[in-house]
Amino acid sequence: IVILTTSFLVYPSFCPENFHPKSGPVYGGTLITIFGQAFPKHVSLFCKFGSNSLVKATYVVSKEISCVTPTSNHEPLNFLVKE
Repeated sequence: IVILTTSFLVYPSFCPENFHPKSGPVYGGTLITIFGQAFPKHVSLFCKFGSNSLVKATYVVSKEISCVTPTSNHEPLNFLVKE
């Protein structure tokens, strides 16, 4: 008889609420700080700016992560935070 046991962690849903700064240069490199609730420490988080590829987020504390902006084509970028 083989008994397999497994476990997994369930994280509460994180909730981005605000970010700073609200703008930066088109050549990228601006450190964006995202404030919110329940950012998980041991999960890879990413920021997506416009249609550009994902940028790895840096965990600061459970209420704060940061991302560095990529270059832009002179258009305003929407961004989202995702697991």
